[in-house]
Amino acid sequence: MGNALRAQVSQDVASTEDDLVDDFIIGRIAPEEGATRSDVLRDLSPYLSHRLSPSEIRAEIDSCLERMAHDGLVSVTRERYRLTAQGVTYGQRMFGGRTLPRDWPEFRDLLLPARALGLHNESSQRIRTLGRPDGLRAAILQQTYGIRGKRPPSAARLRSALAGIALERAFGNKIKGDIAVGEGLSARAGRQLAAQLCQQPRDYGTDSRLIAALAADAIGAVQSDLSTLRTTVLRRAITKRLPAINAPEKKPVAKPVRKRLARPATPRLPDLFDFLADDFEASRPAVPPTSMTRGPTRPAAATRPDLAGFARAVLAAAEPDSEGWPGNRKTLIARVWSRIGDAHPEWGLTEIEFKAMLTEAHRTGHIVLANADLKSKDNAREIQQSAISFKNTVWHFVRIDC
Repeated sequence: MGNALRAQVSQDVASTEDDLVDDFIIGRIAPEEGATRSDVLRDLSPYLSHRLSPSEIRAEIDSCLERMAHDGLVSVTRERYRLTAQGVTYGQRMFGGRTLPRDWPEFRDLLLPARALGLHNESSQRIRTLGRPDGLRAAILQQTYGIRGKRPPSAARLRSALAGIALERAFGNKIKGDIAVGEGLSARAGRQLAAQLCQQPRDYGTDSRLIAALAADAIGAVQSDLSTLRTTVLRRAITKRLPAINAPEKKPVAKPVRKRLARPATPRLPDLFDFLADDFEASRPAVPPTSMTRGPTRPAAATRPDLAGFARAVLAAAEPDSEGWPGNRKTLIARVWSRIGDAHPEWGLTEIEFKAMLTEAHRTGHIVLANADLKSKDNAREIQQSAISFKNTVWHFVRIDC
């Protein structure tokens, strides 16, 4: 941030993308007693140490303090820094025109995360929600997935919105869904669908666990607790804005390669241990992915069909197994799902995505689903596997003739 911009402290300061390190320093020395250089280094280092060495952190903070003192934002008395009247005005404009807190923890836990998430111009009530785990998680997901709303949505509302986003991605982002889709699904189906946005999709059991996992995934946090999420949010914001971090890395200098005289290769007879090793490797079972290893990469969203293309593929897959009389032919959804998986492996669909896509295709009139009125013991298992619950209806069949 330039000296002229600091000295001007104009109305448009709050809308500029300033250095978050300066915001940290203002927050740390905002209390009436101010702070020493050691205080600033101690409290800011945890948010810089992931990318800067201790010497680089000291140099960065010293540079910021020097510039801010030169611009008249801070004063130094007996090695203790305090905000000047101009610095207080500048800090207020940085954080939505509100009065600056008089203690560092409130600044660190509320105002700085609000600024990092683009919420610094929101109401004080909205910013206070960032002090709770559910409020911070909701804010992270709203920013990550573009979910609108001035107030933090409830867990159920957020799950529905995330389910709608997951459905859009299932269609290769070629449709513009709405929140009504997520609201119509059962809570369990909505969670399973929204969980497809996770790096490791699974049934999380409750909305709060799902939201916690998605929030941690969204920012790359190792845990979903409040302290870890807050620290990760601030570190990511600093990483984007700190010039020293974004500087190009130095390329290693290639060392000269010493030339060696080529030796004639000696023929090597096959060794018995080679055959044993080959047999051992061939017989080893595949190691399932763990929490430390990711599973196979899913196909790109561009390979997924739009609504019309999906409906055509579903009807084509349903045709061979259709039952009934002309005008009322239909196929169990489980059989259609099996054929779709075989015919279009490039889509990489999961069963919950397929069923949600069927629901959306039915809701928009591209296909028609039907209920199993008369259930037989012969295909009771397939009927159970085919069931799709939406609002007060359960569907089991895809109709061929409409």
